[in-house]
Amino acid sequence: SASAAAGPRVTLTGVSDPASTTVGDVTFTAGVTGNPTRIEFVLGGVVRFATFSSPAAWTFDSTSVVNGTYTLTVRAFDAAGNVGSVD
Repeated sequence: SASAAAGPRVTLTGVSDPASTTVGDVTFTAGVTGNPTRIEFVLGGVVRFATFSSPAAWTFDSTSVVNGTYTLTVRAFDAAGNVGSVD
């Protein structure tokens, strides 16, 4: 969800079925509209990758975490302090 101001809007591609089991490497790509100054990929509450340009891509190695259920959130920030995110 984006802030009420005209902040960044985030779209995410990667796993077609969010409830599916992920094995090995999976690449997630985030497209951000607006003028992002920072884009973060957050897995289980921890920033796993950050960049400054869109589209942003992060390859997740599922063998790097204990088996379980995780939420991936992508957050985008702009210079005015607005935040857009998607889970």
